[in-house]
Amino acid sequence: MDPCSNKITVYSSNETTDYPSTDLKFKSFVYSKSPKEQARLLENAAKAGDIETIQKLFELNVNPDVKSGDYPGGALYVACIHNQVEVAETLIDHGARSAYTLKLMIMESRSDCVKLLLELKADPNKLFKWDGKELRPLYVACIHNQVEVAKTLLDHGAKSAYSLKLMISESRLDCVKLLLKLKADPNELSHWEGNKQRPLHILAGRNGWPTCMSLSGNERNIICLLIEHKANVLLKNSRKNTPLDVAVYSKNSDALGVLLPHYKKARGNVFYTSKQRKSMIRSKANMRRTFRNFKVKVVVDR
Repeated sequence: MDPCSNKITVYSSNETTDYPSTDLKFKSFVYSKSPKEQARLLENAAKAGDIETIQKLFELNVNPDVKSGDYPGGALYVACIHNQVEVAETLIDHGARSAYTLKLMIMESRSDCVKLLLELKADPNKLFKWDGKELRPLYVACIHNQVEVAKTLLDHGAKSAYSLKLMISESRLDCVKLLLKLKADPNELSHWEGNKQRPLHILAGRNGWPTCMSLSGNERNIICLLIEHKANVLLKNSRKNTPLDVAVYSKNSDALGVLLPHYKKARGNVFYTSKQRKSMIRSKANMRRTFRNFKVKVVVDR
């Protein structure tokens, strides 16, 4: 029995926040607990919506991120799953890690809790650890086909370019479809291998990668899908190259075969390029054949 209260058995039942009344007794009671037991007090208060007790616990320097082990997360996690908005806001104001809790909510497909955290200014673009990698919330939501969570993240400012480029690099056709369906921008620039590239440029350059010497069926379908969603074959990357320029430079005949009909439709039967790239086209039979098959003339742009 705790000398400060006759309610110690109720404390351990996780069903109350009815703590010793005087400040001194409360202080002694809290300091007599281990960090995990203090975390349990905070979690119980969060569940009950007891902001007064939470404030008192913070005055005694109880850590908002320590977990009791009763829940996957700490007090902020508990507040979110019980829709205790004011409690969640109070916890965040006192340093509770919203990024970690956001990760847990995404793992559990809790779009309502994700929305709550984002409305309390959790960062939808903050990197977190996932399977040994640093990833962003939108990417994780997409690879687990969490449509509502992904939509909520995008509605609250998640940047699609980062996730879209990873989906493309991993040939995740289903995830690219999901992002485009949720209005991700197929023309947005993002950092890629030292330059700023658009999605079509990333795919057009695949042939230059030592581990990937031709496009897979998924990659061809992704190019078509991007164009279907208004990806512009004439837009340039940070080095002033179009996707077609990149495909020629990378000797990517597969990408050329997919891009050329759309280029032809936009610009006509002439492909203006540099002298160097024209020489590259001439030096590779399948690239020459591709231009010939689509009746597109290669002309040096002076």
